[in-house]
Amino acid sequence: IKVGVCDADDSSKMPCIGIAYEEMNTTSTKDNYAVVSGVYNTNISGFTGLSEGDILYVSDSGGLTQTRPSNTDDLIQNVGIVLKTTVKACL
Repeated sequence: IKVGVCDADDSSKMPCIGIAYEEMNTTSTKDNYAVVSGVYNTNISGFTGLSEGDILYVSDSGGLTQTRPSNTDDLIQNVGIVLKTTVKACL
């Protein structure tokens, strides 16, 4: 199956059908696995201020966002709900 990055403001790149375990390219990491339903039990970096119960959406710039896209041409797709957050203590 040929896959690409979903993009909320490009209908040819929607809907999102899964979340890849790792970034892929066309050479060294072209084969990989994705979650298409169920629980994606891993740490996702790049987010700040997430709380349990927050909804993650397909971003209008590709990838995931915790902010619902709001441009008039954006397609809205909920791709997950945060089940747990990790708080690191500072010493």
